[in-house]
Amino acid sequence: YMIVMNTKAPVALNPVETVAPGIDLFSMCAEEGTDRCERPYKVFEKATAHVNTATVVRGNDALNPRLAAGDGFQILSQDEEEEGVLNLSKMNMIQVKIRAAGGGNQAIKQEAVLRMILWPLTSWNLGPTHGTAKCRADIGTRCVGDVLLEPEQVVSAAHDSDSAFQILKMRLPSVMTDITDSVAHTVEIMDLTLPKTGFFPLRAGVELTKDNGEQPQYTTSAGFLMKFPDDGETTGRLVLTGATGSGPKPFAGDVGNELVVRLQFGATLWNWGETSLAAMLEVNLPPGYTCSVVGDGAADVDMDVFKDGPDSDDYPDNRRGCKCSQ
Repeated sequence: YMIVMNTKAPVALNPVETVAPGIDLFSMCAEEGTDRCERPYKVFEKATAHVNTATVVRGNDALNPRLAAGDGFQILSQDEEEEGVLNLSKMNMIQVKIRAAGGGNQAIKQEAVLRMILWPLTSWNLGPTHGTAKCRADIGTRCVGDVLLEPEQVVSAAHDSDSAFQILKMRLPSVMTDITDSVAHTVEIMDLTLPKTGFFPLRAGVELTKDNGEQPQYTTSAGFLMKFPDDGETTGRLVLTGATGSGPKPFAGDVGNELVVRLQFGATLWNWGETSLAAMLEVNLPPGYTCSVVGDGAADVDMDVFKDGPDSDDYPDNRRGCKCSQ
């Protein structure tokens, strides 16, 4: 799951601290009146999301560097079959063409900072290692030296082991012709640490600031990123039930046996409520077998697999993951 909250840090962070508490998150049992909650609203887990930067107020667009509307941060794709979509499974290289809204005050100058926010936030972890990218100058202009790359976190974790880096901070070279509405340089980023899971085409979030971090602008990319799941990220298995572990009617002469199938997808599938656009799943059976969905397909919530595990922490180990009967 990905929870995004739009908040404003009203004061600057304490200079002694690098992060400040932003929001407390709780997971709790809220099923009052049932036998599933020993105590209503019992808290299972608590965590704090920390803010690592203060909110900076955006200034007058006409007087500050600004990306062009529409194609200011364009993700390039060479794939004719997926126009406008860069498939990272085919090529682990991101080429971004950067164009400003105008010249003069709106031009993007040397050592300006761009941040690319990679979605889905819960899939990406670039790791803390810094790196470099190449700048390809527009025809007849200059963009000399490396683009410095620094991974950043959307929120700071309390423990290093929980840290995930989903933002790629890019500082443009110190020797560079200003980026304007008529001059567009291309940044080439190679060998990113990619997610294991897959995701359908998504834009990237983009922030532009001056070299000192002032006068921010936020937008989204033109063009999309996507990726296929790695091998093994999509799995399916039978949840063993019944006295023999093979369902209540497991023998060759039996009919009407019920099995529960657990499916884990390597990418999130969405259904927008339209049958023609719904994600489809096809189950192929051995010759001579037929099957149907029992009832509405929901597994019995009283199955042992939904209950507290051997650690007896009052928290279902599978977190009541959805299962369907077949």
